[in-house]
Amino acid sequence: GESVMDRVPTIFVTRRGTSARFVATIDPTPADGEPTVGSVTSEDVGDGVVVTVTLTDGVREVYAYHSAGLSREVNGFTTTSKLICLKSDGDGWAKLAESD
Repeated sequence: GESVMDRVPTIFVTRRGTSARFVATIDPTPADGEPTVGSVTSEDVGDGVVVTVTLTDGVREVYAYHSAGLSREVNGFTTTSKLICLKSDGDGWAKLAESD
């Protein structure tokens, strides 16, 4: 924060075992506002991971990552990108971005 009077959210995460995955979103919400993120899930898919963010209005965003960018299908989109970002408001999926 700008001063010691500004509260800055922090998190401390620990793990046990040989590996761990931490998934989070940043949902900047004014003090008098309501959050827009309802839930976040992570799923291992083959050698990749798919993160789904469900917003409080029912819209879903999917972020599918594969480190080698192997050809795969994600919600009807075929991609060889390392990262593909999709969005659905219930009437099918739209591609937001792809990145290598």
